[in-house]
Amino acid sequence: MRRIPIAFAGLVLGVALLGGCETLTEQQRQQAMGAGVGGAIGAASCFIVGHCDNKDAVIRTAAGAAVGWVAVRITQASSEKRADASQEAAVLGYTPPQGTVVKLQNAAVEPTYCGAGEEVRLSMEYTVLAPPEAATLPVAERWVILKEGKPQITLDNGTHERDQGRWVSHASIHLPQQIPAGTYVVKNEITAGSKYDLREVAFYVQ
Repeated sequence: MRRIPIAFAGLVLGVALLGGCETLTEQQRQQAMGAGVGGAIGAASCFIVGHCDNKDAVIRTAAGAAVGWVAVRITQASSEKRADASQEAAVLGYTPPQGTVVKLQNAAVEPTYCGAGEEVRLSMEYTVLAPPEAATLPVAERWVILKEGKPQITLDNGTHERDQGRWVSHASIHLPQQIPAGTYVVKNEITAGSKYDLREVAFYVQ
């Protein structure tokens, strides 16, 4: 029962910043509130999944408020088909008795070296194959950004009906203005039915 108030510590921080200084600009007020809500969401999430204690929640709240990942959104997304089912089946040695096959072929972050607030482009290239009667497959795409093994944000690109074959999907985001320098990892995830594959790629904030 004592854990719930700590999950909202970030929100209290944002509200305190709003009320504690009458000279804040409108932009500063919005940033303060966004940071507070981000911290609250970050702290509450760790209790929901059951992976942290009160001390960890306070740390995550402070980190979330400082970095502001909660405001990061996919600003642009696109996808295109690169190869048809027969081509990919030949490459992978696929046969219909194998059922649905999902394989992440490649992943990238551009630029690899970037700065705070900069736009970066995430991309994943994957193959989906299934028996001939499955004309299309519902494919879910998402990117999880981690630092030192800890998730910073999950970017869900939704579920799309894909023809069988090889696809590449892109998503653009702007990094937080206050992002700490260091090594970050993007976990690219693809799911089709019960089949799943992932690939990790690193980028570096200077």
